Amino acid sequence: MNIIMNTVISYAGSGFLILLYIVSLIVLFLREDDRINRSLLFYMPVFFFILYMCPLVYLAYGRLDSTDTYYRLLWLLPATITIAYTAVKQFSGRMLTGVLVIVVLITLAGSYTYKNENILRAENRLHLPQMVLNVTDYILGQTNGNATIVAMPEGLVQFVRQYDARIWLPYGREVLMPQFADFDQPQIYVEMTRDETDPQALTKAVKEYGCNFLVIEAAKVVDYDLNEYGMEFLENVDGYNIYRNPDMIQYMGEQDG
Repeated sequence: MNIIMNTVISYAGSGFLILLYIVSLIVLFLREDDRINRSLLFYMPVFFFILYMCPLVYLAYGRLDSTDTYYRLLWLLPATITIAYTAVKQFSGRMLTGVLVIVVLITLAGSYTYKNENILRAENRLHLPQMVLNVTDYILGQTNGNATIVAMPEGLVQFVRQYDARIWLPYGREVLMPQFADFDQPQIYVEMTRDETDPQALTKAVKEYGCNFLVIEAAKVVDYDLNEYGMEFLENVDGYNIYRNPDMIQYMGEQDG
């Protein structure tokens, strides 16, 4: 039960938006005359939340999927729709006042978006860091558009395949997720994230995994020349050094064409 309650607390955030939702539910219960709207916006969400808090439902969900994703069921609660509907209904005769009140309340309920380190200001129409596009385009230019395996820093991992799935990675964004912190990480990821890069161990890990390319922050290899350890330097793109593994020059799909 504590685990379920913790998911609710995490979902609630500061709690202010949830407070607005609860107030909206109370208003609907007391003043909504339309039976269909009462059912859709009040009775069904309340019934669903009761089921969500039931430990038996939690256990059943765990048999079907990982309980790590149980919190996602809370996304089914029509909180924003309910708040908007209730606000419009209550302020229908004084719409301007209603809009101003709700905008202020919702603004107070939130936080500054760009405080989150994973949310960046848009640099292009894809809303991805431009350096990801530049690095990816350069590598695909080297492979004539064929898919290829690339070892990349964790700062690029969560973005690159959103841009182009022809970039295959030896590890994905799970390495960044706290719930997997206690699992054994791939050796290539361990070498990529060391504070002090061991060029020999890094090169060995890249080649053992069969990566065609290595992308690493230039600042991490200023004291080494990875060419001396069996890698081929190609280019520096936006502060990242791009190396080719000369032992893996066959790219995905070339054997078919």
